[in-house]
Amino acid sequence: MRTTRSIRGSDHALVQRISHVAYGDDAQDQSLPDGCWDLVFMKRRGRLQVLHTGLITHPVTLGYDTGDEYLSIAFGWPTPAGTTAAAPVRWRR
Repeated sequence: MRTTRSIRGSDHALVQRISHVAYGDDAQDQSLPDGCWDLVFMKRRGRLQVLHTGLITHPVTLGYDTGDEYLSIAFGWPTPAGTTAAAPVRWRR
C-alpha cells in the first residue's frame, strides 16, 4: 500500500481547502503555517480522533503509522489576492 494524498478547494468562502491523506507506510509529515485553523478527523491506530487546531507559527512534525489517515478542513479568511491571512496579534500591557 502506498501513501495517497488529495487536496481540493471548496465553494464556501471560509473553507480554504479539504485534504485527505492515507499513509501506506510509517511516515513523518509536516504541518506548515498557513494562516488557517483546521477541523481534523484523524484515524490513528484504528481509533477516530477529532481535533480543532488553531493557527500555528512554525512547522510542526507529526509521526504517522501505516494505515493512519486524516481528513482536514482548513478554514481561513479570504483576502483580495485569494490567499489566506491571519489577523495580526496585538499585545497590550
